[in-house]
Amino acid sequence: MSLNFEDIVQRLSCGVVLLDKKGFFQYANGKALALLQAEGGKLTPESWESCLTEDSKMLLKRLLDLMPDGGGKDKRFSLSFVKQELSSLETRLSSVGEGTFMLEFYSPNGKDDLGADLRKSEECVDEFFSQSPDALLILDKQGEILKAGKVVVNLFGYRQEELTGLRLGRLVVDLPTFAELLSTQSFRAPLPGKTGSKGLECRCLKKNGETFPAWLRVAELQESGRYLVILRDLSETKVSLERLRRFEAALERANHDMEEFAYVSSHDLQEPLRKIRIFGERISSHSGNLLDAKSSDYLRRMLSASGRMQDLINALLSFSRVSARSASLEVVDLNKVLEHVVSDLEIPIEGQSAEVEVGELPFVEGIPSMLRQLFQNLLANAIKFRKTDERPRVEVFVSKNSEEEKDQVEICVRDNGIGFDPAYANKVFQIFQRLEGNRFEGSGVGLAICKKIASIHGGEIKAESKEGVGTTITVTLSVKQV
Repeated sequence: MSLNFEDIVQRLSCGVVLLDKKGFFQYANGKALALLQAEGGKLTPESWESCLTEDSKMLLKRLLDLMPDGGGKDKRFSLSFVKQELSSLETRLSSVGEGTFMLEFYSPNGKDDLGADLRKSEECVDEFFSQSPDALLILDKQGEILKAGKVVVNLFGYRQEELTGLRLGRLVVDLPTFAELLSTQSFRAPLPGKTGSKGLECRCLKKNGETFPAWLRVAELQESGRYLVILRDLSETKVSLERLRRFEAALERANHDMEEFAYVSSHDLQEPLRKIRIFGERISSHSGNLLDAKSSDYLRRMLSASGRMQDLINALLSFSRVSARSASLEVVDLNKVLEHVVSDLEIPIEGQSAEVEVGELPFVEGIPSMLRQLFQNLLANAIKFRKTDERPRVEVFVSKNSEEEKDQVEICVRDNGIGFDPAYANKVFQIFQRLEGNRFEGSGVGLAICKKIASIHGGEIKAESKEGVGTTITVTLSVKQV
């Protein structure tokens, strides 16, 4: 098990509390919770404030105002607490950078605790260095190595004694001087309880002259004028990323070839099919009255089948044309999209006396024509697959899940139509799948196109349905495309 800064702080016998410049509570270790007799073993900004006497609050505020961020001499003082049994605790205030300040306080036998803390801290650092999977170094202000972890020895090929006294620039070849590096905050490791993976990518040099990519972070060690440098070898990560890039490129080429094949095949099929229909229609118009009943029926069936095949070819062409290539992204107002869709479907809506209700919808980044086709297909289906004895009702609204997810939005299209068996919830999005056979017009491509459009926009589509009750189609779209 490897240790991090928070592990080390938790092992100390002194209480540690992190505050911001205004004294707002951020973090407390286990000893602090025990010393302060925190209710439920937890501290909040409110409960921290309630621990301190008014005099202590004012003293702490004055000291924080005087303490510069990222440096300055530590302040030692006593803090008084509301609970009488706590009395006052010896306290030290220091800056740990990034607008964060650390309070360390000790129980009445604080001197004994301090010695134990120093020993325990040293033990923790040694354990941290020996168990960490990363290459760890401790440097002085000049960037010279004072201590190196076992991983550094194995990774760079130096002996431990060879590393001591070397400058960081001998190991990391494409960085400015250590002093210039320290002048920026972009490399610093995040503090406990803070998010983000700060650092920078660099190139490292082994003793044998080989180089490798790495990720570098630096954390300033308290009061010592020393710095902890963390180096993570990115060689395997880079290889994996390159493999992924090549795989994505191959997949993109395969998809392009498949789309092109579908388009060309569909286009080439139309010419012989057109001749079948033309000559069939000529036979029907010129010689139809000469055919017996059986021959006329055969001819009618042939023309009907060729018409259905023409519809399928057109649908396949439409499906193959749905592609993100050469399409420009725009910020799209989905309210406007639905307004146009409802207008386009005015005739079927009025013809079926359908009621369409559209809620407030968000803006997303996408391809306007595709998003319009997506919702037009969904609304057209909702109106088409209606019950014969009930007025169609369609609702379009944002799912409640979207309130928690900032990067994506879920749009629901719910109807009161005939529904379908939930067992077919995935099958309905496959190309040429028609659950109702010839009962309703269509080619079975509409929902497959919707699925493809959702995928192009970094999302997905799913269906929930029950026979005789209705269907809800949920479309997930990325708010911003990457």
